[in-house]
Amino acid sequence: VNLNVYKIIFMKFRILLFILFSYSPTFASDIFDYEMDGISIGNSLLDHYSYSEITSSDIYEYPGSNRFYDIFILSDQSSLYENYSITVKLNDDNYIIYAISGEIVFNYQIEKCFNQKNSVINEIKNEIPNAKQLDYEWQYTELADGQSMAYITEFELNSGSIRVYCVNSSDKAKKSLNFPDYFALELTTHEVLDWLTYEANTGQN
Repeated sequence: VNLNVYKIIFMKFRILLFILFSYSPTFASDIFDYEMDGISIGNSLLDHYSYSEITSSDIYEYPGSNRFYDIFILSDQSSLYENYSITVKLNDDNYIIYAISGEIVFNYQIEKCFNQKNSVINEIKNEIPNAKQLDYEWQYTELADGQSMAYITEFELNSGSIRVYCVNSSDKAKKSLNFPDYFALELTTHEVLDWLTYEANTGQN
């Protein structure tokens, strides 16, 4: 399946984040209790989309392991998010969700992206008051002129991780690669976190 540059770079960036910034869970809150547009980790994707919608969507297969793969699927028109990336297991006919991310493009509107990020962070803090907040940055050194930046906030939960971030794409990346400024919210189980860290990009089992 042909994916555009934005999707491919997004998934490579996702692998790097999980490899570089994974750490041990210490909090009691459960990733299964948090929703994105009514969709939760552990749901069947078939509860939200038809079989034909799922099977006709673009997918991304990771270079090191095919145990999981990502489905790119359009969101509902009422959603703030323009699309979802949903991680499921290979050969799972029930399409159980192990990770979900939603993206909103804010091209040339990075301040609006930061406002959205802060709003979601406050929502998470209200729902999960004991979760420790970790803030860090990532520079896309190998993308276009190497000046694009991601500003990430992470919350570690008992069964997974919530990541909230804005990507501020450089002008060169926007013009040469069509790589926009965007906001993302990711909910990911520890099973997928471990897989991304140790298998997805390396092929090690």
